[in-house]
Amino acid sequence: RAERQEEKVKNDAPSPDIRLKTEHSRQTETQEDIPFQRSSIPTQLKRQVIHRDKDKCQHQYYDGSICENQRFIEIHHKIPISHGGQNQIQNLITLCSGHHKAQHMNS
Repeated sequence: RAERQEEKVKNDAPSPDIRLKTEHSRQTETQEDIPFQRSSIPTQLKRQVIHRDKDKCQHQYYDGSICENQRFIEIHHKIPISHGGQNQIQNLITLCSGHHKAQHMNS
């Protein structure tokens, strides 16, 4: 029995080539390979944005009118975090889920 278990452990262990590739991958990671970390928007800031925008979608149509949908409201970064935007009230806006999705599809 002990021999069988020992054999199984040997068969389950990764080959030396795989271990080398893994070690090599760790050593060659660059800053660009590591995804950015996003911090969540603080609850108090979310409340301020929702209050400022009167809990309505702020999408502006071509004629200048505002959507004003009050269902499925989400908070959107005008300048994305990935492009240097920050969790600041002037960079946040409320959008309904449809306009929020459209905004990301167009950018």
